[in-house]
Amino acid sequence: MSRLRGQHLPSHVKEKLDINRSITNNSQREESEREDIESILLEASGLSFVVDPGAFQDMCNLRLLKIYSSDPERRPGLDLSMGLLYLPYELRLLHWENYALRTLPEEFDPDNLVELNMPYSQLEELWEESKNLNSLKTINLHHSEKLVHIQELKDAHYLQLVDLQGCTSLQIFPVIEHLNHLQVLNICGCIGIKMFPEVPQNIKELSLKGTSISEIPASIESLSKLVKLDLGNCKELLNFLVKIYNMESLQKLNLSGCKKLKSFPEIPNRVENLQYLGLSGTAIEELHTSLSNMVCLKVLEVSKNLKPPFSLKDLKDLKVVEIDEEIHKTS
Repeated sequence: MSRLRGQHLPSHVKEKLDINRSITNNSQREESEREDIESILLEASGLSFVVDPGAFQDMCNLRLLKIYSSDPERRPGLDLSMGLLYLPYELRLLHWENYALRTLPEEFDPDNLVELNMPYSQLEELWEESKNLNSLKTINLHHSEKLVHIQELKDAHYLQLVDLQGCTSLQIFPVIEHLNHLQVLNICGCIGIKMFPEVPQNIKELSLKGTSISEIPASIESLSKLVKLDLGNCKELLNFLVKIYNMESLQKLNLSGCKKLKSFPEIPNRVENLQYLGLSGTAIEELHTSLSNMVCLKVLEVSKNLKPPFSLKDLKDLKVVEIDEEIHKTS
């Protein structure tokens, strides 16, 4: 396998990426060498050049493309102002930090793509037309602040992880309840999301922190495999009426920072698995004594002005953490 790393890329590869050099290098030998490339790992922090729109045209065997920056203060300097026309069909991993175009190349067929990582990109959508995403298992576009559409998710039937944290322009989330392989969904900080997403039964982690949702559907109680539910800083959330004793796998529930939330439901039945409950920074003034039915609770996070019920003294492993209100006012 030809494995090319960082600033030590062979000259024929550098020249192929750089539009100012690629036009002078078209020998059959160089084309053959490019066809042999299977992996490119490019540390782009110190690079600055205009990328040839057809840079990857001859790299027909390229399976792994990773363009990244190890220095957060120095963003990759790959200039895509001329556009990008092509990505290889054989790609399994596409990792391109700070990708500067609004879409991926329309000619790119992602049939073999397994993992798509494009954090801090300028993407507004992945493609203008639908694509075959039957191999895709991971999609990570976190902090792509211009992303407005992600309808492609509904066609990725084997998707396991979706990370869209910090995609602040995203307002509509597709229906994905049919994606039975999905285990992790992170849309923290997607302030444009107002509706609780319709998710599959097998999901294990659901992170909605900092979204604008105002209601939690009762159907969430049927998520029997859900381990983590993060609703922290959902400042529009008015009620939490979920019967968590029906959620047999739930271990972590975070409602901290939900400043409009005024109550937490009674727990009439024994809860075996919940270990963490975050309630600081809410408008809750009193907790019911039935909270002691959370027999495995290890951490209860509350505001300093909210006194836990005396019944919790029976939970020997419980640690009550009091949080200053000022923390939530500045978050």
